[in-house]
Amino acid sequence: MLRFTETEKGNVVLNYNCYQYTKKRENKKSNQWRCRDRNCSSTISLCSQDLSIIKNETTHTCAQDTNKFIIDTIIGRMQKRTREETATIPKIYSQEIVKARVENPGLPTGSLFPTLSNIDASLYRRRAINYPKLPTTINEISLNGSWKLDKNGGDFLLVDETCKWNGPIDDFWKRKIQEIGLSRYFLQKKDNDNISDVERKQADHWFHELLV
Repeated sequence: MLRFTETEKGNVVLNYNCYQYTKKRENKKSNQWRCRDRNCSSTISLCSQDLSIIKNETTHTCAQDTNKFIIDTIIGRMQKRTREETATIPKIYSQEIVKARVENPGLPTGSLFPTLSNIDASLYRRRAINYPKLPTTINEISLNGSWKLDKNGGDFLLVDETCKWNGPIDDFWKRKIQEIGLSRYFLQKKDNDNISDVERKQADHWFHELLV
């Protein structure tokens, strides 16, 4: 049975008959795979879609290993979760190690699996694919798309701490009231008499939220 996993760098690995192979060459009608153990020169040829064997594997000089496929599968699950979830990477690592022990009772996970310090760099690279890097300064904060929305789909209220105002505070709030579209509720104008009490109360609430 042909099964595929990935290396920590995202390269495809062929698992067959308790051996692992990496792709060596792509031809028009076939792909040649070489044993992952570089001290072994064994090769196997698959069709161009890597669905079936065209030429059986040549003799191996390395030993079969039934655990490599399991280890790569578990690491692949860690990588997938770090891309799709917000749980911390140490938590994901611990959960998957425990799950591996439950699924494979006889597998000595403590001695076979790489430590978190050995694979955390690759996991953080996977996370960076879907999640932006945390900013270290205010100037680095740039929110786009869904990152600008709250849970209800509305825009977050962002504070511009780089804004400087040297004029009277009354002028500042008048400008802000105009910017957020509340001028008709607070500024004295002739056409404001038709505003209902409910609308004024809602506007007071919005303005209070702005202040706090």
